[in-house]
Amino acid sequence: SLHAQAIDAGAPQATADGLRSLGSYYRVLADVGDICRQLHAGGRDLSVSFFYDRRAQAGSEGAFLTMNGQGNGVATYVGLDTGASLNVISSADADRMRLIRLNYYIDVRGAGRRRGQLAIADTLRIGRDMAWRNVPFVVVDMATGDSIADRAVSRGMPVMVGMPLIERIGEVGIDFVSQRITVPARPTPCPYKFPNMMRGDDDQLTLLVGSDGGEMLRMNLDTGSYNTTL
Repeated sequence: SLHAQAIDAGAPQATADGLRSLGSYYRVLADVGDICRQLHAGGRDLSVSFFYDRRAQAGSEGAFLTMNGQGNGVATYVGLDTGASLNVISSADADRMRLIRLNYYIDVRGAGRRRGQLAIADTLRIGRDMAWRNVPFVVVDMATGDSIADRAVSRGMPVMVGMPLIERIGEVGIDFVSQRITVPARPTPCPYKFPNMMRGDDDQLTLLVGSDGGEMLRMNLDTGSYNTTL
């Protein structure tokens, strides 16, 4: 409907195409139904420890924030990536966990741009206490074309969960001292009149921060990035 309205309003073709693509993506998820339905009981704070997965660091000092989990009952590592607009899994892990592949493909941007296939994990568990049903993933094998980086990636990467699941969770607290991720039973009240975080068109978490010179800077909070970039 929005795609047709955009065409009628004379919107740029790229804008209309984006709406059409988004509509078809949601239609596929609607046909699956029950997307990211919480299976664990609420009413109490839940937490899980994380560790720094450096297998794919490719010479960088960074690492993924990684938790123990299960996909369809198969043990796996799960990385938390607030900079990802999609949940991403390699084809090898998708086969190992027996994800249901759908006849739908989507462009994935990251280390280059490539085509990925949408797939559904019947259940995804993080730690011992948290689980969700019908979690969508994009199956894609990341290849950068750089031999050093590709050798690092081949050592193994965790299954990456991004905004589709994080948004469903609602609130995620990260304690880097105790290395624990906590999901509170009740959302923490915003301490300000208005929030200083927003969701951009790319689904990234963006903070508005004032600089010393009085300018407002947009900063993306990306737990999946190895480096701080400007």
